[in-house]
Amino acid sequence: MNYSKFAALLNDLENSSKRIEKTARISHFLRKEPADIAEIILLMLGRVYPVWHEQKMGVSTSTMIKAMSSSYGKSVNTIVALATKQGDLGLTAQSLAKTKTQSTLFDEKLSIKKVFDTLKKIPCLEGKGTVNSKTKLIASLLAHADPIESKYLVRIVLEDLRIGVGIGVIRDAIAWAFLPKVIGIVEDSTDLENKSDPKSGSDNSNKSDNDAKPSHDKRPDSDSEATVFDDFDENNPDHIQKVAESKVITSYEDSISRKIYNHIIDTVRSAFDKTNDLSKVAVIASSKGLNGLLDLNIEIFKPINVMLYPKTGSLEDGFKTVGTPAAIEYKYDGFRMQIHKNNDEIQLYTRRLENVTSQFPEIVGYVKKYIKAKTAILDSEIVGIDHDTNKTLPFQKISMRIRRKYNIRELVETVPVMCNVFDLLFIDGEELITKPFRYRREKIISMISENVYIRPAKQLITEDMNEANLFYQESLNLGNEGIMMKSLNGPYKPGSRVGYGVKIKPVMDALDLVITGAEWGEGKRAGWLTSFHLSCIDDDGNLMSIGKVGTGIKELEGDEVSFNHLTELLRPLIINEKGKIVQLKPQIVIEVLYEEIQKSESYNSGYALRFPRFVRIREDKPVSECSTITIIDNLYTEQRQRNL
Repeated sequence: MNYSKFAALLNDLENSSKRIEKTARISHFLRKEPADIAEIILLMLGRVYPVWHEQKMGVSTSTMIKAMSSSYGKSVNTIVALATKQGDLGLTAQSLAKTKTQSTLFDEKLSIKKVFDTLKKIPCLEGKGTVNSKTKLIASLLAHADPIESKYLVRIVLEDLRIGVGIGVIRDAIAWAFLPKVIGIVEDSTDLENKSDPKSGSDNSNKSDNDAKPSHDKRPDSDSEATVFDDFDENNPDHIQKVAESKVITSYEDSISRKIYNHIIDTVRSAFDKTNDLSKVAVIASSKGLNGLLDLNIEIFKPINVMLYPKTGSLEDGFKTVGTPAAIEYKYDGFRMQIHKNNDEIQLYTRRLENVTSQFPEIVGYVKKYIKAKTAILDSEIVGIDHDTNKTLPFQKISMRIRRKYNIRELVETVPVMCNVFDLLFIDGEELITKPFRYRREKIISMISENVYIRPAKQLITEDMNEANLFYQESLNLGNEGIMMKSLNGPYKPGSRVGYGVKIKPVMDALDLVITGAEWGEGKRAGWLTSFHLSCIDDDGNLMSIGKVGTGIKELEGDEVSFNHLTELLRPLIINEKGKIVQLKPQIVIEVLYEEIQKSESYNSGYALRFPRFVRIREDKPVSECSTITIIDNLYTEQRQRNL
């Protein structure tokens, strides 16, 4: 398939403001252009490998500018000046591509395969001359790209597509495109191809995944397309699956069609949860349908998104959410770690899906020695231990273990760690994520040989409020953050904030926000990035600004984070500079405390933070796990109620 068709789709998506229309456009494109589907899905996410893969694009802004200079015959200074004015290297590439001669521009049409295969080489380049090699590969593509193709090629390489499409939209589009036809979901092709969508339209980007539902505007042309649901058994999942495989949904109005539609969406969501690879889900959906997706399983050494737990304010609320009796566990202040074991091969992954096996050699040894299963996937928390007091060390003390690449053995001695296993996803060929938590806990207990280095998380099962409160205080006294409360019957839901578990901590929840910009300092802070621009995310993963932070960061190097440390961390992520202000690739997540959340028209989240203060870098958290606008809405409401 020609890359130009894909670039045109991206352009349409960028100019569409409604979530349901974005979903429809992608669905229509996938159905119309089924070739290269895996490549299309990955490129739409700004990737060439799935999110769990160790290979990353890793192209800096400066490398991209060099490639553009080589391709367009313009000086680096000229490109920097134009990019500063436009605020987007993609737009800069589009402008410069228009100045190329027709003979140079169109001597070879780019295909999706050509673009994908070329970009896939970039993460594999290593050693001396890597930057020059990357520059040549990118320049070779830009040399044959028209203006629109160039715009999105640059953005894909920089992993900053700016089309307002997240995983939820693409996931639903896959369902609409390949699973049992839902009449009326997608507008007909003429409407989609000819319809202009000015950005002044209403913005539904904050809608949840379930809001992308079929339209009611269209109906089948004949009774022959009508759905007949004979003897429908809504309490039988197998029956729902059978009907979903064979029937056409003609309306979303009736409860049966709605149940089938939800089953289809849930099947795609579950397939993604198990694989963490939308490209694989799309290929299976297009070739094998619902049954093919149901056959997918989680795999060793392909980490999945961890299950998330919302905060609740009290033990009473916790029991109401998870039921009684509840499993109550220590909430450790450490690094959440997904541990994969296949005989003696062990791999450790953070919640950002980064492989950190080499940073924790002692954990690898503990797993080999004390985990009796041949194959397993464990969800755990690695914490630092003070052997003198037997208390856990604060997160900041062990965060250096993640960043350190060398002299690991020295840190093993000075910052000892142990592992608390609190969940189990897979063991010896048995997938456990749909099993009740009480069953998974039993497997954890039987799987671990008795030792002090890797052990089941401390747990209490009770329905008694006094017992629960004593356990809570015990956890706090040992230096933990608080407690977790879990439903004994709950499944493991990757990435979901659902009612199967909650966390309780004694202080107002800090916000985890991503740095999306910064400002160069002046005076004694000259040469450092200082005022850091912060964003939360909406339910589709789109960034929403919420303020700036500059306090809580040290001027001098030491155990705590300094301006110099943050500057060096963020410098490679600079996308654009305009005067003192820099725009950054959203990659670094930080924890922020604040005195109050206020309504504000200055930021597109609608909120601002009063007296925000930097706490720590969350090396363990991906951008997708930032605080959502829904969480901030709830915190603002709770705050108002307290002040009444």
